[in-house]
Amino acid sequence: MQIAHNSTIPALGGNMELRPLQDLITAEKAVLILLQKLSVYYSKATEALRRVTISVTSYQHQQPSYPTSPPP
Repeated sequence: MQIAHNSTIPALGGNMELRPLQDLITAEKAVLILLQKLSVYYSKATEALRRVTISVTSYQHQQPSYPTSPPP
């Protein structure tokens, strides 16, 4: 019997003892899917932030530096 791999188990019929286990397994699967999506979003955000940081840093280095006070 594959309890851990089925979201609904028709073979259980009226066995209510395994119903909480089935619900828990279904909830765990949902949490794992959400964590995988969160991991992908986190990786994309990290990469985007890295690119922005590199872009801003290189832009700052290209700007000419002007004196803050006028020459005497």
